[in-house]
Amino acid sequence: MRPAALRIDFVPASRRPGVAGLAVLVLGLGALGSIGYGALQATDRIAGLALRLEGLNGAALPTLPTGGNGLVVEAQQVAQELRTPWSAMLVDLEGATADSGGAIALLAVEPDRERHQLKLTAEARSLAAALAYVQRLQKNPALRDALLDSHEVRAEVKERPVRVQITADWRMST
Repeated sequence: MRPAALRIDFVPASRRPGVAGLAVLVLGLGALGSIGYGALQATDRIAGLALRLEGLNGAALPTLPTGGNGLVVEAQQVAQELRTPWSAMLVDLEGATADSGGAIALLAVEPDRERHQLKLTAEARSLAAALAYVQRLQKNPALRDALLDSHEVRAEVKERPVRVQITADWRMST
């Protein structure tokens, strides 16, 4: 009796892919092409929006159509808020207060968006310092028509500071 032949095959014979394998390959290639095409469109759209943004960089924000839609009204309010030069106004107020050499303490800033006004409440060491502060605000590029509305000497405090109410209009950025 002869021993059976020993067959050692570390690499099986290659098989041709079946119909299911070819279908999965075609679907995978289709999905890859679709994703690539979508990425190309997104890149083109981003480039187009970047060009439009560059064109709008120096232009005013577009106005939205008016209507009864609450969303449109809310969007207009947001656009108005974005056009308000808060940074410039606050930097100028801080500069005016710092220029007073500690003679002025700004206590409150209340904006009135409808009338484009700021109501400022401050305390000064003297009425002369308060008037100098109002004059400094009148020279402010972000504000105009700074006026002293009222003043009150606080007699109950030892240093007798002067509490003042100031109204100023703000300039809209374009």
